[in-house]
Amino acid sequence: MYERASAKHVELAAFQFDHAKHKHTRGFRFLQLGWSDGNTFLPVNFSLLSGKNQVCSPKSIDGRTLSGKRKIQAQRKATNVVLELLSSALSQGVNASYVLFDSWFSSPKMFHQLREMGLHGVAMVKRSKKVYYQFNGGLMDVKTIFNTQKKRRGRSRYLLSVLVEAVDGETSVPVKLVYIRNRNKRNDYLVLATTDTRLSEDEVIQLYGKRWSIEVYFKMCKQYLRLAKYQGLSYDGIFAHTALVAIGYSILAVQHREQVDDRTLGELFYLMVDELTDITFAEAIQQLIDLFKEAFKDEYILCEEVLNTIIEQFLKKLPVSYQKHLIKAA
Repeated sequence: MYERASAKHVELAAFQFDHAKHKHTRGFRFLQLGWSDGNTFLPVNFSLLSGKNQVCSPKSIDGRTLSGKRKIQAQRKATNVVLELLSSALSQGVNASYVLFDSWFSSPKMFHQLREMGLHGVAMVKRSKKVYYQFNGGLMDVKTIFNTQKKRRGRSRYLLSVLVEAVDGETSVPVKLVYIRNRNKRNDYLVLATTDTRLSEDEVIQLYGKRWSIEVYFKMCKQYLRLAKYQGLSYDGIFAHTALVAIGYSILAVQHREQVDDRTLGELFYLMVDELTDITFAEAIQQLIDLFKEAFKDEYILCEEVLNTIIEQFLKKLPVSYQKHLIKAA
């Protein structure tokens, strides 16, 4: 959701229902397409969608320009725009194995369209009585399928897994439905679906969990990169500002990926530096001095008095805070 609550003259802004706040507000639906390998999320393409109840309609749109094409796209259905963003990304050489999306876009028709593009989908499924899948020779919604099947007992990661057919017209696509426990509601469940029936139930759950990276992206952009803080009235200006925010996030994401942090080694890091945790700072300095003496013990030219003089001069050049620790060590 790209909110412009107090704006009455923002081009193409419309009344949208904010599902997080459970109220209607002015703004755009922020449709973001991104690429992720599970470690790094990179924004690829996006669209700011208008709605039926527009606050300020555009005076004129030239469909020959990029600006006009964006404005026309903003007034199309979100499900159609999703496919346009995917097609654009594929044509630019951005490849992926799976498309992850939430329940707002999951439907038998969407699964068909993804397979026609050569992509597999992993999504949350709406528990609606209006959406049917072919199962055991008949059309059933996900609730009916769940109620008619035997569930797994114990503390398994999933309650039920079944193979169904997503029917669209005269064609069908095999889909695996995985019912999992809702951690927020003990007696409730969620439904995941994938067109790649070769995936195990654990792999489906793990794959969909990677969609969390796009939520982190929204949070970072809004909190630190001033997304939706632009006060311009033109749709082009808002679109350009959002694009700059995405570029800024991409730079930070790449920099974070290329930085090597020893702590990412996990337990191996603590095993490697374990000896540092067993000695105090003063003891560590004392060991350095002992090593310093040992390095010169085989030098017959330096007598003990000369060596002590070198050490004293070395200590005097140290910062005062270091000298205090050495006095304690002595």
